[in-house]
Amino acid sequence: MLLTGLANDLQLIMIIVWIAIFILAIIIELSTEQLVSIWFSGGAIVGMILAICSVPWYIQVLSAILVSGGLIAVIQYILYKKRKNQKEYRTNVDAMIEQKIIVTKTCDKDLIGEGKYRDVYWSLVSDELISEGERAVIVKVEGNKLIVKKDI
Repeated sequence: MLLTGLANDLQLIMIIVWIAIFILAIIIELSTEQLVSIWFSGGAIVGMILAICSVPWYIQVLSAILVSGGLIAVIQYILYKKRKNQKEYRTNVDAMIEQKIIVTKTCDKDLIGEGKYRDVYWSLVSDELISEGERAVIVKVEGNKLIVKKDI
């Protein structure tokens, strides 16, 4: 009788532990912007179900670890595939590279010129002479200067 009382107490304790782990994992997940602990909530659910079914605690723990690890592996694989198939979009200054610009003041390696890109005037630097009115291609952005080359 004493042994079944201890077994029932351990079963109740394990159910409480799994509920606590589940709630803690959800709270941590909701407090962050990234996937950090959602995997452990899945493992906690499996552990709790096994605890309700009176499965020994070490099998509950092992099952929860395997389920959490499996969830991590599956989700990471899905996210990896999704990232691999996504096109990379340039934003802000990176989007300017390889774009054409109209030279409004002559530039070369000794003379800082000026150019107009999308209604904004930029300082231009080039290793070659690019005259006013010609087109150039943006190679690099350094601070407030555009490094350009002659458009062919």
